[in-house]
Amino acid sequence: MIKENENSSMSGENIELVLPVVGMSCANCAANIERGVGKLPGVTLAQVNFSGETLRVKMQSKTTNVAKVKKKVTDLGFKIPILVRSFSLPVLDSPSDRHIFEKRLDTPSFAMLAGYSINVLQSTLNIEVPVTGVAWEPIKQKLLSLGLKILDSGEISSGNFEAQEEKRQAKLLYLAISLTLPLFILSMARDFGLFNLPISHFAQNIIFMLLATPVQFWVGADFYKGAFKSIRAGSANMDALVALGSSVAYFYSLSVLRSHDQHVYFETAAMIITLIKVGKYLESKAKRKTGEFLKSLVKLIPKDARIMFEGAEKVVPVADLKPGDTVILRPGEKVPLDCLVTRGRGAMNFSVVTGESIPVDVEPGTALYAGVLNIDGHVEATVERSEEEGLLGQIIKMVSIAQASKAPIQKLADEISKYFVPAIILISLLTFVTWLVIDGYQHALIRMVAVLVVACPCALGLATPTAIAVALGVGAKMGVLFKNSEAIQKLSEVDTLCFDKTGTITTGNLEVTNIFPTQPGTEKEFLAKLASVEQGSEHPVAKAIMNEVKRRELLLEPIHEFKAHPGGGAAAAINENKYYVGSPEFLGEQKVVISAEVSAQIEKFRDSGETVIVLSENGAVLGVVSLADGVRPDAKTALAKLKSSLQLYLMSGDHKNVAERVSKTVGIEHTLAQLKPKDKLNQIKSLQSDGHIVAMVGDGVNDAPALAKADVGIAMGGGTDVALSSADVTLLTNDLSRLSPAFDLSKYTIKIIKQNFIWAFIYNITLIPLAAGALYFLPQSVPSWLRELHPIMAALAMSFSSISVVLNSLRINRLKLR
Repeated sequence: MIKENENSSMSGENIELVLPVVGMSCANCAANIERGVGKLPGVTLAQVNFSGETLRVKMQSKTTNVAKVKKKVTDLGFKIPILVRSFSLPVLDSPSDRHIFEKRLDTPSFAMLAGYSINVLQSTLNIEVPVTGVAWEPIKQKLLSLGLKILDSGEISSGNFEAQEEKRQAKLLYLAISLTLPLFILSMARDFGLFNLPISHFAQNIIFMLLATPVQFWVGADFYKGAFKSIRAGSANMDALVALGSSVAYFYSLSVLRSHDQHVYFETAAMIITLIKVGKYLESKAKRKTGEFLKSLVKLIPKDARIMFEGAEKVVPVADLKPGDTVILRPGEKVPLDCLVTRGRGAMNFSVVTGESIPVDVEPGTALYAGVLNIDGHVEATVERSEEEGLLGQIIKMVSIAQASKAPIQKLADEISKYFVPAIILISLLTFVTWLVIDGYQHALIRMVAVLVVACPCALGLATPTAIAVALGVGAKMGVLFKNSEAIQKLSEVDTLCFDKTGTITTGNLEVTNIFPTQPGTEKEFLAKLASVEQGSEHPVAKAIMNEVKRRELLLEPIHEFKAHPGGGAAAAINENKYYVGSPEFLGEQKVVISAEVSAQIEKFRDSGETVIVLSENGAVLGVVSLADGVRPDAKTALAKLKSSLQLYLMSGDHKNVAERVSKTVGIEHTLAQLKPKDKLNQIKSLQSDGHIVAMVGDGVNDAPALAKADVGIAMGGGTDVALSSADVTLLTNDLSRLSPAFDLSKYTIKIIKQNFIWAFIYNITLIPLAAGALYFLPQSVPSWLRELHPIMAALAMSFSSISVVLNSLRINRLKLR
């Protein structure tokens, strides 16, 4: 008997997924899916990437689920490819048991399922999940917690699905070519009087029809299906243009089959379908190259791992690893999941995270990431995070979501796509009527078909997403992650770049340089008291003081009533005494009086560009500590590359002398010092109100308000979780030299997108009138291909247009970043 209330949580959460979608032929298909899925209750965002064939969904799991999204996509005529995994069921003694079990699966906890089915006779549960976009491990653990056991691992990947679809399209293409080529040769030979088959004109037409029919209705079935789906959804897409254009040529030829005076266009209908199939096949292969980086990331995670089990080594699937397991890493093996080294030393290649292939020495306590390659040494490490929660998993998810997002520049193309196909159909009808009056039925028919076939909404739809996909891959390879495509566009527009100081321009590793006690007692006693107050703080200054205390092996006193004052300092109590620690200005705000002697010492330290911290006890100053922070060795060179095109600002909470010393060292012309987090936020607002597009560079932990307010927030987090989630752009290493290439990449990407748009617009604006016969009455000395565009040439031009956009986007891979 199954209990009703067991594991049946009804709590919901906001979910963001990137699901694969197949069956789209142009941007209108993407728009139909966006509208349909966007209307589902609980869906707050639906964005389709036509190039990447993905659907980005934000939804509330309490209201909707993947199964509902899948059903809506299927109803619209497209597919979300799924895989099926089987589990053994606990005994279901009665229909009520099954009902209770189904209620558990219908809760928000299982909102990621695309569907399920229960076989009571075989006591099995078949689970459906999308082939990509959904983390399987959490679902598996929830199912196992219900008492189920895995029967089938369901090892089916999206790559297999793509391979199967590519194989199907290749077979159709080979069939089309094998039938269309002889049809075209025979038809052209008869038209130009080169040779004739020794049979009647009608019999030849029958042969032409027999060759064209499989191409029209078997090879071209995808176009008819796509056209029907789009019309059913309330709009028309590229499939409608192709189906309409080829059908007009085919059925007209069928109607004049017996006529000796009328020309048949079976070869035109077949060639239209075949050429566009060739173009689509080449386009899909080229498009896949734009997303190769994401697939290469997935392949970095090995399938198997070596673990310690009951005192012996054992090889297990990576999917079976869990936090706490000990993995063994031999030379040549990759780290399976994020781990912490517990035993052994070695050298490893961290290029998956840093972009640098120089080996890094590892020892106990070193953090390792999935995909890192062990070059030398025998290392044992403890698994800390699952595949989805690890750094590489977060990067894969982040890049996937970014590829599925839309840049603002895409909005124009989306708006045009809504009206493009209906407008082309209207233009083709007007063309037909015009030429019917001028030159008769046959010429009118040819012009109409040419207009229908030459129009290419695909080029507009591919202009942005293909370039964005390549740029995201190039950026990630060099350790720069863009949160979304809007960040790429916005970064290209930035004219003002602001920097936090500590941990960004400087190393962030402060060291105590001077200790100046003002009360009786030893230097060690004062430092121990200071560190006792600071032990509750996470500020870099506090950490530097704690490091000094550890070095001197001093004992700390327990504190209570600790309170941090961001941008100023901290307060705490020891026994019955009240202590303040922080900048002199902060202590002044707390009504602490600083003597002239101490003030002179403070100024002396500050004149040297050092940070000064003051400690008070019950309103009396106990002493002063100065600290210094070294400038990053790459900072001056990195910023020199940016100065030519950007205004640079240093925003620091430190004293003016400290901030100016750092600015002078690295060559920053504008220095703003003694700023609290709120002050930095206001400075960003002020620059924006003056018309500047502002980017802010910080460490991804502090200065969150300024990072969020900036037009582009850039986090230098060294691959931390906070950095990955807190900014529009993340530098995976604390390396300022990555900034200039990031700006170059964004500008070049937008340049490529604009080129794609210009090409797509010029193509359609030029060739649609040409297909309509706008130049037909030019002198005969003008080449015929310019005076009139035959439907076959129109189909060839249409295919070339889409391919050229994709190939132009791939040029981003060859960008030489400085």
